[in-house]
Amino acid sequence: MINVENGKIQLEISLKSFFILCIFLFFLVTHFYNLDSKPLHHDESMFATFAYNLYQGKGYEYQPILHGPFLIDATAFVYLILGDSDFTCRLIPAFLGIGIFILLFNFRKIKGENFIIYALIFTAISPTLMYYSRFIRNDIPFAFFSLLCVFSVYRYFCLDKKQYLYFMILSAFLLMCIKENFVIFFFTLLTFLYLVNIIENVQNVKKEDKVFNNFITKLWSDKYDFFIAIFLGIILYVTLYTTCFTNLKGFIDGLFRESFKYWWVQNKLQRLKGPFHYYIPLLFIYEFPALLFCTAGLISDTLYKKRKKFLWVFVWIALNIISYFIFARFGIKEESRFERITHIGSSLDLLIALNVLVGGLYVTIRKINEKEMFFAFLVYWFVMSLLIYSYAGEKVPWLGVHIVLPMILLGAKYLTVFFNTTHFSKFRFAYLTIFFILILYNFKNSIILCFRNADNPAERMVYVHTTKEIPKLAKEIVRISKSMGTGYQTQIHLSSESKWPLYWYLRQFDYLYASINLELKEPPIIIIDSSLAKEYPKLKDDYYVQTKVLRASWIPPTIYFKNLKNIIYGVIPRQYLSDELMKDYKTSERRWKQIIKYLLLRKEFTDYAVDITAFGKFEFLYCVRNDAYDVEL
Repeated sequence: MINVENGKIQLEISLKSFFILCIFLFFLVTHFYNLDSKPLHHDESMFATFAYNLYQGKGYEYQPILHGPFLIDATAFVYLILGDSDFTCRLIPAFLGIGIFILLFNFRKIKGENFIIYALIFTAISPTLMYYSRFIRNDIPFAFFSLLCVFSVYRYFCLDKKQYLYFMILSAFLLMCIKENFVIFFFTLLTFLYLVNIIENVQNVKKEDKVFNNFITKLWSDKYDFFIAIFLGIILYVTLYTTCFTNLKGFIDGLFRESFKYWWVQNKLQRLKGPFHYYIPLLFIYEFPALLFCTAGLISDTLYKKRKKFLWVFVWIALNIISYFIFARFGIKEESRFERITHIGSSLDLLIALNVLVGGLYVTIRKINEKEMFFAFLVYWFVMSLLIYSYAGEKVPWLGVHIVLPMILLGAKYLTVFFNTTHFSKFRFAYLTIFFILILYNFKNSIILCFRNADNPAERMVYVHTTKEIPKLAKEIVRISKSMGTGYQTQIHLSSESKWPLYWYLRQFDYLYASINLELKEPPIIIIDSSLAKEYPKLKDDYYVQTKVLRASWIPPTIYFKNLKNIIYGVIPRQYLSDELMKDYKTSERRWKQIIKYLLLRKEFTDYAVDITAFGKFEFLYCVRNDAYDVEL
């Protein structure tokens, strides 16, 4: 607050405002500091390179594998202003990651300052959101505009602010220009409205009091603004998909001809397949505080006003155990017909899906009955996101962004409710201590992931990332090319997998070939997959050949419950344990230590380059023609 007394300006700032300012500064540092420190991922290099081609005037035609054109166009615009580099190519996700902070901050007077502060804390220390805000992909832009759309709907409908009708419509069109999972988001919004309508019909709510009817009535009363906003949205959509009207077929391709056809096939193929519970370990490892408050809040709401709560919990556990064995008896397993349809390949996964669905819908309906529509939507948004993305045929860490965002908001909401209870006031110090420890734990995870292990495959959030060898290799190729006197006119032949991200790192070279023809002319530099080397026997004679690692990956070993439960033998004196039981105990103890070290320290996987043989890796051959290598020497 600024006060003027006796002609002097005095600045007064509350403790909460100072705390929010510190969070904002933390956002700035973590989103921009060393943004170019890690090598570009395979997918990152595709976005960065296609944007570079557009910036160079080579145009862009819609590619469904890259999703919508927004990120390509926006990144090309950044290049136009600031130039092309590893830093500038990641600026759009970084800025929109900070945009999430701004949206939440501007919502504080509407939904309560405490709720927004908790949401800002969870967002600031979220490893998922921080990591992918430093990663050029569509997911953070999608998260920003989906949040803008939700907040605009609330401000327009509940607060009667007509200008937010434009924000609502235009953000919806931008979501269509960012990624095809706008279908999932719109499905969530529309089915929530439909669910509210069903409940109000069952309760015989008067027509003038129905949420859905009031929403449609309000839209109709502002029909001129609504159609103007739709018109502006269509212009925006057509402009982006046709690359400023230079690729007219992009409009139809993006609308349905290529986009949905391509991704529906990918969903059926399950090219990047994972178990139905794929995202749950990721949430547990990286988003534990928000997950804890979310889960505890949902369970508490499920048991709300029920007598003999412990009996209900016992019944719930018993039903799950019985159901597990029934499902197992009917053969729910991988590669079954049931798994092909539902993507649920085990009894445990089916139990998870049913518990999330039934519990989530129950709490959503309860909140709707209590007229807490925003709270109800947060529950529904989180539940539907978790279930739909768990069903999706492709499971990759960056899709977790779309689960984490509603989970953080819901966790912050439940934390706000809990901090206002009499139970919390009785044990305030103990609960605040636990909360502080959880925040520190996630803070540590975020910093280690983003600034120490950003390309370390031991991190579950890091998905087959490019090794640090690649940027070094690109610099070496530039140096050799200049030594030869050909500079960026040097011919470089690339093969298959090694093309990305090398197309990005070698973008200034004029002669990059995606095939190899040694019979025609021996190029000075060849980069070829190790598996193809035997097709070119002349390489060993005419070239200096080095083996390089393009990407490294790690799939953690399966952790079996039977191995973990044997830790209970530790309470039995050693002399009473048989050799077999002692062996089981030692195995269990070793596994628990591995898990704890991983969760707390990532100690075993700190420097993967030293022990890269423990991981999966993709190698290629870097070949420099003998005369060119002699010049370099």
